[in-house]
Amino acid sequence: GLGFKDITLGNIRLDAVADTSGEVRISQLNVSNQGSELQAKGTVQVFRRDSFQVNPDFPLDVSLGLTDLNPQTFMKKLPVSVRIGGELKARGNLKAIDAGIDLQANDLKVRDAVHGDRITLDADLTGDVRQPDGTVRLQGKGFDFGVQKVREIHLNAKLAGKRISIESLQAFLSPKALLEAAAQVDLGKESYQLDYLRTKGISLDRID
Repeated sequence: GLGFKDITLGNIRLDAVADTSGEVRISQLNVSNQGSELQAKGTVQVFRRDSFQVNPDFPLDVSLGLTDLNPQTFMKKLPVSVRIGGELKARGNLKAIDAGIDLQANDLKVRDAVHGDRITLDADLTGDVRQPDGTVRLQGKGFDFGVQKVREIHLNAKLAGKRISIESLQAFLSPKALLEAAAQVDLGKESYQLDYLRTKGISLDRID
């Protein structure tokens, strides 16, 4: 398979055509490596019309599908091992994107420090890709952070440029032991504000 330095791409199949408008139409892009698979299709405006000048806005309309994708199969030195499946869709350009993300991750391992059984991520994003607006929803089960086990995590957040509003964060240490929090984060000012932090049914014998 193809590779470069510490990156192993595996097997690649690409069916695409380009025209004088600078648009590249991808009917099929398939990257597979040791069971990890990525598929993509769509259009990307790589160049300006009748020119080889790169279009800085990068207009696109693409969809990506992931099947049991483990980043470690492409970069063995990564400290994260996980199997990811799902779909990503994006249209617009780098300054005005409209994107949807629907991913499921299983068997997360970060070195020997963090383990997670299952994670789902659902996001709808718009605006500049560097500072998008939108909503993010994350759920996870079966976490082990070494010093603490967490049965479930639920996160709902809103993005507005450099501001992140964590509307609700719930961490279930056991069926009846719950930690809840909400906060505001300003990446521009590198500051945060805790709206509330409360617990229900947490006692020392439930902390593990």
